[in-house]
Amino acid sequence: MAYHSLASRLTTSNSNLSPTVWPQATHISNEGPTPSVNFSDIVMPSYIFPDEVHNEDAHYSRLAIGFLQSSNEHQIPLRFTDPELEAILFPDLFPDGHGYYGEISNRLSSLNNDALTYGKYIKMRLLGFDSRFRLHPVWMMWSYMQLEKLRNFQNNARIFRQRHVDSTHTNTRHSGIQWLRQSHYTHDMIVDEDRSMPLPTFIRTGNSYFAEKEHHLNSMVKAKGLPTLFVTLSMAETKWIHLKEILRNTDNGDINPTNRPFHECMYFMQRFRSLKKRLWNNSRLSGWKRICDFFERVEFQNRGAAHLHILKLLSYEEP
Repeated sequence: MAYHSLASRLTTSNSNLSPTVWPQATHISNEGPTPSVNFSDIVMPSYIFPDEVHNEDAHYSRLAIGFLQSSNEHQIPLRFTDPELEAILFPDLFPDGHGYYGEISNRLSSLNNDALTYGKYIKMRLLGFDSRFRLHPVWMMWSYMQLEKLRNFQNNARIFRQRHVDSTHTNTRHSGIQWLRQSHYTHDMIVDEDRSMPLPTFIRTGNSYFAEKEHHLNSMVKAKGLPTLFVTLSMAETKWIHLKEILRNTDNGDINPTNRPFHECMYFMQRFRSLKKRLWNNSRLSGWKRICDFFERVEFQNRGAAHLHILKLLSYEEP
């Protein structure tokens, strides 16, 4: 939908831009019933890219998302780090072209105020009075991925600075050619991920993050033995009466939890916190004297519903 909005903006009749340079969908044969084609849609390849593509795309500050073509046939490249990218991709959220993160951040910087981080900006939009952002079907997921890319980029910059300092003292700095390698699927030279900046463990979409959590769990089991309880909690969003009342009386009033993922997840986590505080941490009700250790992991199903896997090491004796 984000790409559709961008293409619609480029091909609108009121724009001064020339027709878009994006490929357009057409039917090979007109025989028989054929679905209609929206000529503002952008054709995206259906096959899965190799993992190396995603590794190279991690250097998103040098990656172009497309081109804007002006009236004099000049193509203006549009990159991922363009401060106006959010407003271009989501014209329905920023119809006047103002209020996006790049504009707010630049204005605060010019006033010498405290910088507004991207994470705080996303939280401000989700919890703010304007419900369009938390109800939007694309903006939340897109913003999350942009935030992960930004965190990855900041971590890479930190690692590079630290290695630069270390190499200055040890005289083991790599030359420019040593930081590059040839791509496996093109003839271009790319940054060698093994030599430079691997995906950090705090990026929750990376294998390093899950490997670190697995090490924590193995260390707990090795040190304290097998857990006492293995608990799995899933959502019963269609049976939660209070959730329906909350959805009915907030924002657009849609009581279908699938259409309200933000409210659904917030309510689920609040119920889980109440369960821990009022039941599990109450030894009189639970019968547990104390919780020695625990491990929790939140996962999401394909339909977007959250569920929890919990391991608890309990003690039935007084400490």
